[in-house]
Amino acid sequence: MPSGIRGVSSIVAALAVTALLAGCSDTTRMVAAEPSRPVRTGAADSALTWDPPARWSGPDSAPASVRGKNITVVNCTSASPAVQDMAEGVSQAAKALGWTTSIIDGKSSPTVQVSAIEGAVNSGTDGIITMCIEPSSVPTALQAAKKAGVPVISASSSIEDTPLIAGYAAYPMVGYGKLLADWIVKDSGGTANVVIVDTPNMPELTLTQHTLAEELAKCQGCTVLEVAEISFADSLSPKMGSLIGALNQRYGNRMQYLVLPYGGAWGQAGPAIRALNRSDLKVAAYDGDALLTEGCKKGQVHAVAAFNLPWLGWAAVDQLNRVFSGGAALDDVRIPAFLMSQQNCGDVVDASSLVKLDFAAEYKRLWGVG
Repeated sequence: MPSGIRGVSSIVAALAVTALLAGCSDTTRMVAAEPSRPVRTGAADSALTWDPPARWSGPDSAPASVRGKNITVVNCTSASPAVQDMAEGVSQAAKALGWTTSIIDGKSSPTVQVSAIEGAVNSGTDGIITMCIEPSSVPTALQAAKKAGVPVISASSSIEDTPLIAGYAAYPMVGYGKLLADWIVKDSGGTANVVIVDTPNMPELTLTQHTLAEELAKCQGCTVLEVAEISFADSLSPKMGSLIGALNQRYGNRMQYLVLPYGGAWGQAGPAIRALNRSDLKVAAYDGDALLTEGCKKGQVHAVAAFNLPWLGWAAVDQLNRVFSGGAALDDVRIPAFLMSQQNCGDVVDASSLVKLDFAAEYKRLWGVG
């Protein structure tokens, strides 16, 4: 394998050879680090800084609040702490507008998610926010909502060109990958050997990991040893721990950096990484929920690309309020990403706590409430 990587297209063949020689298990396989469709990016994907945001970057104006709505959140899974935090943001924002909120656990199953969306439509909900659910995975349910005149906002998903979604509330998925790549290159002095774990059935997470690989490809002294796949559901199960053990057996001390696909994966990955007893291995991840932050405090997680998770919930409610008012949702909700590391995680409960900006007050000001 060459000591450097010269671009995403140039590593694909090398990765395939690595997979063949390593004898990948059924749980993982090598993938090309390229998005499968055009990517829509926002301002926060390029205006990047390691520092938590100190100034309001959200919308400049909004329609007045529409009162008395009943909305439903259908998430991908309540097992993810980050998803819980985003859903809590929805509940807080909805309460500020005088709305009521129901939250349904999608249990990492498109079948359950379809049933939940259709059930919400049939129960007479005024609007739906899907969370970490790809629109393409629940088309029949979205068609039912569209037919019934129930607007759907897709939060924390990749942005698809479909009339079934009234608007998106997306975090900077591309910026996420750029932040971690920047940290890895700087931390390693441009000599990192990296293993990336990807969840291919969650395109928004895959977009971030592919961006990470693309950015690392610009580092001539860096090597992506492997892009390993595991399903989203399996990443929340002991199979994630098994994958970590297999990767360490395959690469040993050559694996200097391990990048998890999202914060919730730490629940299973953390014990497996601790069992390796490798003080030289540096772990990076995303989101910065409380569990991952605890790992940072203990010196087990070294860098986290993060955004304020409840902020995304407020942004999703703002999008829905715009649609309820008869207008169009924004193209970009402009939620900034930042970096949490062992230099700033010691005194906070989670990465969101690093954001001192009162974004909730900004939304209330825009809505004319509170």
